[in-house]
Amino acid sequence: MDDPESRFTRLYDENHRRVLAYALTRAEPHTAEDIAGETFLIAWRRLDDVGDPPLPWLLAVARNLLHEQRDRRRRGHALADRIRALTTPADLAAWDVAEHVVGRETALAAVAALPERDRDKAQWKKDGSPRLLAGSIGERTWEGPTRLTLGSGQVTVKELAALPADAAGLRAELRERYARDLKDTGDPFKGAFTAYVWEIAHDMLAGPITPGTKAALFKILAGEPGIRSAGKVTDRAGRTGVAVVLKTAPDGGAATAESRLVISQQTAALLEFRSAEAGEGTVTTTYEAMGWVGSLGSRP
Repeated sequence: MDDPESRFTRLYDENHRRVLAYALTRAEPHTAEDIAGETFLIAWRRLDDVGDPPLPWLLAVARNLLHEQRDRRRRGHALADRIRALTTPADLAAWDVAEHVVGRETALAAVAALPERDRDKAQWKKDGSPRLLAGSIGERTWEGPTRLTLGSGQVTVKELAALPADAAGLRAELRERYARDLKDTGDPFKGAFTAYVWEIAHDMLAGPITPGTKAALFKILAGEPGIRSAGKVTDRAGRTGVAVVLKTAPDGGAATAESRLVISQQTAALLEFRSAEAGEGTVTTTYEAMGWVGSLGSRP
């Protein structure tokens, strides 16, 4: 059996490029590098939890870290705006830099003094990493919290429910969000509107949108160049659905990546999301069930 360092070295060598490529499609290079680095730091801490194949687990952690990074940036911008609105010239004149440096150092020292177990527990809660399903090989179930997002913006259930139920209205809403995300100073979206709609479609279909909004989204997908129907397919759970496919060249090279959404013809529910790149294998997320529950931890 390999020792932990050898296992981790192999894990890093075989998967770092894919994790970094994933992060680069959603963040600026310096941010993507940080996300990839932190993903593998978590993998080192939770090495026994990383399954075979490891890529789905790593990408789930990276996606969660990207959401957290965006949340922190928005909170920081909001706080800065609030401070600017409340600060007067007298406040600036009385600002004692040394006092605040000492305060910061005191806080950092307090965190460093925490026992390793407490710090690990806090980090574990933040990671939200998936657990290995009992008796399975290479399959993971996501047990952590899921954030509802549209593009780079986090949304509430109420905001999702209020999305337009007609194709023209929903397209206008997505176009407006696309324009904002292109100009995001911290983490601008890089890509055409079709790629933006495709990324949002996965998040929307995995969330509690109304039937009208779902129908409008399908009409938008049908009208976007490069998105096509691949006919009836069977997902990994053995269910039959219709595959909607988008092919891209991820790094501007010849290697073609294909991602697909598998939709139930009977219920219009999202059954599966699959992403494959030539020579790199396939990452599949299968949705066993979707619905409202009465308590956290319950399943529909």
